[in-house]
This record gives sequence, structure tokens and C-alpha cells, in this order.
Amino acid sequence: MINTLVFILLSLFFLSVLESLEEGVSALDVKGFLSFLKQNKILISFSGLAFITTFFLSSVGPSLFLGFCIVALYKSIIYFTIDFDKLILILSFFYLVLCYNFYQFLKLELEEPFYNPNFPLNIIPSYKNKLIPIKLRKNNLEFEAHLTNWGSNGFFCKLLGSETPKGSVEVEVTMNGHTFYSEGVVVSRVSGGVGVRIRKSLIPEMGWVDFYGIINELGYKPN
Repeated sequence: MINTLVFILLSLFFLSVLESLEEGVSALDVKGFLSFLKQNKILISFSGLAFITTFFLSSVGPSLFLGFCIVALYKSIIYFTIDFDKLILILSFFYLVLCYNFYQFLKLELEEPFYNPNFPLNIIPSYKNKLIPIKLRKNNLEFEAHLTNWGSNGFFCKLLGSETPKGSVEVEVTMNGHTFYSEGVVVSRVSGGVGVRIRKSLIPEMGWVDFYGIINELGYKPN
């Protein structure tokens, strides 16, 4: 996610470099870069929207990111057609490849369960008596919760208390008499719940991936 945000910002620098190549001036000229920004206020606004929606994990984030990339590529083509500079064409091609990969990455990232609560706010979901309890620990504090969405890389859970953990957490979940321990990090929050990306298992063969395999075999699925 951070890489995508950095890419959006670097895209502006990329376009300013292409403009400097077309004009035959230094690409490292600060005044030239600031002048480029002043002359492309609409593009700056578009990049701002793409940055904000991506940062806040909005569902329209991938679409705005793709739109921003299309506009950037359109401008790069314009620069190329002025003098038919092969270097600009090559740079534009590599930029296109990067745009495609970052777009696909962003789409896959937002489909992860830790970004999708899968429950109405402030309502404990019902899975026909198949609620799966889970515990999060942070600095000797324990947070009880129930899973609402999950996958091989992490999960989203509905907290039973009013306090919300932040940052790195220890994850404990029990199934069929076996307890599984993992370490994760809170990557998203909504009122009453958090999304946790799993980093590693704390005990070999008794971590989140092993637990995920078991609940899949038992037929437990998010609603």
C-alpha cells in the first residue's frame, strides 16, 4: 500500500522529467519542477484524489488510481509526439508496466479480509452458532473478539469491548482443543472492529496458516 502511495507521488516527478527532456533542460531543476506543478493543477488534484482514496482504502481507490495513470500516460504520449524522442517512449513504456502492476497489486490488496469487516457496524454477526472467538494481546492487555472475515494472510474481527488495539498484536485462537498463536499488525479499523495482517507464527505448525487450514476443512466460511 505504501509503495502505491509513493508511486503516485513519483509519477508527478516522472512527468516533470519528461517535460524537461522535451524542453532540453535539467531534470533536477527545482524551479522547473515547481513550475511544472503550477502548470498542471488539474493533474495535481487528480493525484491528490488518487492518493487520499488509496490511503483510506476506499473502494474507488483502484479506479481513481487507474484514471490518474491514464492521464499521466496521455501526457507522456504528448511529450513523445512533439519531438518523437525515443528515450521518452522507452520511459513511458516502463511507466505503463509499473502502472499495470501497481493497479493489480492495489486491487488484490483491497480484497484481503483485513480490509473488509464483513459485518454491519456495531452489530455482532451471526454464523448459525459458528462464531469463532479470538483473542488479541497488546502490552499485557487482552481484547476479546469474534472473527467476521478471514483468509490465509489475516482476518477482520468484531471486538467485544470498547477499547481498540493498535500496531503489533499477538493473536490467539482455539479450535477443537488446540490453540494457535501468531503475531500480526492492525492495518485497518472501523467502529467496533479491526483488521489484522498476520506476520508470522509464534509456534511452528501451530500458527494462523495452520488454523486457517483447519477451519477450511471444517467448512467454516465468512458470510
